[in-house]
Amino acid sequence: MEYELSGLSAVQTLGLDPIAFAGAVQVWVNNNKENIDPKGGNARIAFQNHTYTVTYTVNGDMTVFFIVNVQP
Repeated sequence: MEYELSGLSAVQTLGLDPIAFAGAVQVWVNNNKENIDPKGGNARIAFQNHTYTVTYTVNGDMTVFFIVNVQP
């Protein structure tokens, strides 16, 4: 599954490095493919000693993971 950083503004608002955060999200996606809800949902992603709630959607054939929002 490919990861698409569509929630870039939420990542930047939190003062996070978007490239480094993208790496953490890709690791989560790779490790949780079987747990990703095809209707979208929330994921708890660890990054720089914090855990963030990432709201996500996926495309119809489950090949692209989109960030909708990120919250501490």
